[in-house]
Amino acid sequence: MAFQAGEGNGAAAPRRIPLIGIVRIQKIFKTYNYAKDLEKQIKGEFERDEKEIKDLKEKIKAKVKDLDGALTVRGSTQWKLKKNEIDRSMILLEDKERKFRKETAKRMAEFYKFIYDRFRVAVGKYAKYHSYDLIMTMPEPDLSPDAKDAKASNPQAIQNEILLRRVQYVGATTDVTKPVIELMNKLYEREKTKASAID
Repeated sequence: MAFQAGEGNGAAAPRRIPLIGIVRIQKIFKTYNYAKDLEKQIKGEFERDEKEIKDLKEKIKAKVKDLDGALTVRGSTQWKLKKNEIDRSMILLEDKERKFRKETAKRMAEFYKFIYDRFRVAVGKYAKYHSYDLIMTMPEPDLSPDAKDAKASNPQAIQNEILLRRVQYVGATTDVTKPVIELMNKLYEREKTKASAID
């Protein structure tokens, strides 16, 4: 007698429906407490540099105004000395701005990596605890303000944004952004508590 499908010793157990979750990744960077604290710290690190650049720009502006309004003859020795001073200040400003851009880009790259590493740890813990088979990230379904702008004239950039938004609808039971953020914040609080206990 032939076995019917699903009968006998070799019958496969009924397969359960895979459990899938979606995380809105931008919300992680906006609402995760460690991300907020780290962003504040990075901003503090560069406050002095920002002030120096701003002050130097103001000084250059004042020197240019002074040179334009001076009674010295254009091309005279006095005029050339003042012009050289402005040129020197401009070179210093360009150097400061270049270093500032490089350092801030480096710190922001570290920032994104730190947050992403912590996010992956939390997602792994959450998925394991709740028996998720798959958790994916997605950007917010709405286009960025630049792409939404009626004057936006870069069709390629808008098309790329649309292509990135593969998920158009997420049900409340599938969107696990909130509980993942809550878990990340709990883990961060534990970490801070341990660190303060050591101090």
